[in-house]
Amino acid sequence: MKIDVVKKSIIHLIYPDREALCSSFVRFQEHYESPKFKGEIFTLGEFRSWYAQEYGSYTYPRDWDGFNFPCYVLKPFIKGLFDPLTEAEAEIVELFKDRTDDFYIIGSHENSGKDVVLHESFHAVYSLNKEYRDDVNLYLSKCNIDDVMGLLLEHGYHDDVLLDECNAYIGASSEYLISKGFEVGEEIVADLNNMFNQAMVRLDGPSFGH
Repeated sequence: MKIDVVKKSIIHLIYPDREALCSSFVRFQEHYESPKFKGEIFTLGEFRSWYAQEYGSYTYPRDWDGFNFPCYVLKPFIKGLFDPLTEAEAEIVELFKDRTDDFYIIGSHENSGKDVVLHESFHAVYSLNKEYRDDVNLYLSKCNIDDVMGLLLEHGYHDDVLLDECNAYIGASSEYLISKGFEVGEEIVADLNNMFNQAMVRLDGPSFGH
């Protein structure tokens, strides 16, 4: 695993391949936003069984290419509630267990596209910057995004994170939405990117890794 400090408050973990990435992030991510396991304590076996039943087989390592979660998600892992941790989970916990500031973790693998890292960075800034988050929510409330929200619900996102996901998918992953038959206007993409870029600059000073 490699570490890229995008900003002081945004830490990017990079894994050699998708399998390593997914196995490292799965319980953190699903504790954060799973429609089934959000906020719950669960074993990998329980999650795999549910996922296979829900989607036909356990295809998780092929289904996901990037991850993100806010620092508070680490708390039950640090407290030992997810005992036993896998080696990969323990590595993440050890890396962050002594930090007391507000930060965000994103993850990708060596072959992830630049749009994946941008997508996950959208989530990070949305979580860390309340003014930006409020502006995005207000902007999206005036847009017709019901179809996109429906697609994201089908993908397995919890409804609590739908606006966050809409912002990231439209702003950073519009080509994916277009490939699924959605019409994504250039204006909304440009507006969301402008808002993101301005918030990124304001976040916590100059970038470290870029």
